[in-house]
Amino acid sequence: MNISLSGLTLVLLSLSFFSCYSDISNALDNDAGPQAISVDNLRVTPLKYSNHFEEIEYIPLELVSDIPFGNAHNVGHYGDYYYVLDISKTIRLFIFDKKGQFINSVGDRGNGKGKFYELVDFSIEKMTGELYLLDRTGKINVYTPHGDFLREITITGPTSQLYNGIATVDESIFLDISYPQTSLADKNHMLREISLEGEFKNDWLDIDLVNKGASFSEYVTITKSLYATPNGVYYAKEFMDVIYKLESNSVEPFRTISSKYSLRMKTSLG
Repeated sequence: MNISLSGLTLVLLSLSFFSCYSDISNALDNDAGPQAISVDNLRVTPLKYSNHFEEIEYIPLELVSDIPFGNAHNVGHYGDYYYVLDISKTIRLFIFDKKGQFINSVGDRGNGKGKFYELVDFSIEKMTGELYLLDRTGKINVYTPHGDFLREITITGPTSQLYNGIATVDESIFLDISYPQTSLADKNHMLREISLEGEFKNDWLDIDLVNKGASFSEYVTITKSLYATPNGVYYAKEFMDVIYKLESNSVEPFRTISSKYSLRMKTSLG
């Protein structure tokens, strides 16, 4: 059967967002440091597809009839493959070819290799096309672009965290960290960097300095925070007034959001 129209529209809107963001980045990039974007005088203007695309192609995605597809949490593309992650019903990553034909899906639950306790996000390594699928409890399963299991990565470093998001950047993997209610006393940073082999490298963004008022219950929810664009990988989350650009061994402010109604607080990368 075909995926619902709402799911297909979401894929297209995601692609258009990346295109618009790329245009903005090209216009603002410079060596003068992060620029402030004031939201007090922003004007909302309609988005015209004709300003960013010459044509729009709709690709019906075929799913096997016994898999009740839910919502697309993340989408991706590499070579002749399209990827759609559903974490609302099936908790699986679906793989399609360039014509929308169903190829494979991964996300079996269990404790063995290639299994997941709870699949929450994925990232595509841009050089090889390998798929890095994140388990919420701290395990990464790596697959070929076709969805064949390759290896398992166990995340090392400080414990007591849960993991919500993943992005591969050159020789590093960045992980969005959350904290269950039972470990709030141990809360520390919002972002972790590990090597492609899983070795701990750095913890970034002190919660007490970066968070601008989110309740702790927000930390145990899965919200999109890592964004891969043609210009790089960025990190942004609710109740933060800074957008960060991620590179291996580096997390730097990219844009700051300013408003006369917001309370400015010191931002720390350490």
